[in-house]
Amino acid sequence: MWFLELANSTGKWIYFFYAWLKMSNRLPAMIYSAPEEEEVFELDFGESKPVSVRRKTNAKYHEADDACYSKWNVLPDILLEDIFSRLTIRERYYASQVCKNWNRIFYSKRIWETFVLGDRTLTRRKFNYYMGDQYVLDHHRTQLCLHRIARGFRRIIITKMENFYNLYEFMTILSYYGENFESLNMIRTFEFTFGCELDPEVCQGREKVYGTGGKLLEALKRLLDDLKGLKHLSLQDLLLEREEAKCLLDDVVYNCCETLKTLKIVNCSKESYAMLHPACFVNLQKLTISPQHLGDEIMLLLADTKLKDLYLLQTKLTEHAVPVSFKVWKECSKKSPFLRIHHLLDGPVDTQILLARCCPFLDTLVIRDRISTATVLLLVSQCRNLRRLIVRRNALIKKCDWPYNPEWTHSFYSWLRITSGSLERTTEEVRKMLETKWHPLKDEEFKWFKL
Repeated sequence: MWFLELANSTGKWIYFFYAWLKMSNRLPAMIYSAPEEEEVFELDFGESKPVSVRRKTNAKYHEADDACYSKWNVLPDILLEDIFSRLTIRERYYASQVCKNWNRIFYSKRIWETFVLGDRTLTRRKFNYYMGDQYVLDHHRTQLCLHRIARGFRRIIITKMENFYNLYEFMTILSYYGENFESLNMIRTFEFTFGCELDPEVCQGREKVYGTGGKLLEALKRLLDDLKGLKHLSLQDLLLEREEAKCLLDDVVYNCCETLKTLKIVNCSKESYAMLHPACFVNLQKLTISPQHLGDEIMLLLADTKLKDLYLLQTKLTEHAVPVSFKVWKECSKKSPFLRIHHLLDGPVDTQILLARCCPFLDTLVIRDRISTATVLLLVSQCRNLRRLIVRRNALIKKCDWPYNPEWTHSFYSWLRITSGSLERTTEEVRKMLETKWHPLKDEEFKWFKL
């Protein structure tokens, strides 16, 4: 009997022991937390009183934090947003993994005010049987990105892209987002540059220069129709046909005729075609346009607007344009006496010499790119009315890179070769011809130079 009673009592203790083990596994572990202390940091921004920032820390690890970590995690949000806005998308993602505070700044609207689309933006690598590994647009990642940060977009820049499929898909997804989820009226600047030139390795006997059209043009016009709050618009190197260029900005004129302040239209048509759309923007202040898009009618219409600066940009893709008559220019100067006209030339050196010959009344010439001393001497000798020549000192090359021209005399060519070999002799000759104390500018002086 005593043996059975001992067995029953022992079994009960074992049952209670196993029940206690199961219950202890379900309970959360007890963790000791050290008492919290308040730590004060003083940040000096050059004001009379420094700004104090408070945070709570554990007393147990207070000394270890001071010894191992810096104070980058307590920077003000405005400084972190400025730092993040200067990084690329990939660098922003890497920076967001540093700490919780930086991860919070990653989703701030201010750092996503400018969105730049390139060939590798929001893409994933995919194997193609014929082309090998290619980077295609990730639709899921793009939609997720737009739903999280598109509210902060204020400026969209689309650079030259080789993958036209990614370009078409992104513009389609962005238009769909603006039409079905949130309006894109908060976007103020849109810059679009079409990659119309193929690399020599890619073209392989095909045409090196071509224009857009078809589905790409439809997607671009659809996106422009959704951007109803634009103030700055730039379209470059579209190279459209004449019929397509006629209706390019119809939707923009309808939506932004009173809000647009800056417009840039460069090489939007393959042939010379005067576009009347710029004259429809009543509050336009700055217009950059190719000479092939100008005409007598458009100039007379622009003279009646509030336009202040007209930039004529000529590139290597610019076709021959029909010149505006002298009477029209004279009438424009009477209607709009405060209108300033600038001529920007982006091309080889030969075009600069041709510009000097064709413009006898040229007064000021600014050259930003590299140029030889021989070219400087030729420009000054060709421009009889030139008064100001702005050249960077570090961009001058002491070299005579011009072959002999039958129109020159032997004495003139020998003078050109000898004088261009020295910077001091070139400076003296330019001073004599310009009759001023001329000297090439340093980089800092050129940077702050304004007409």
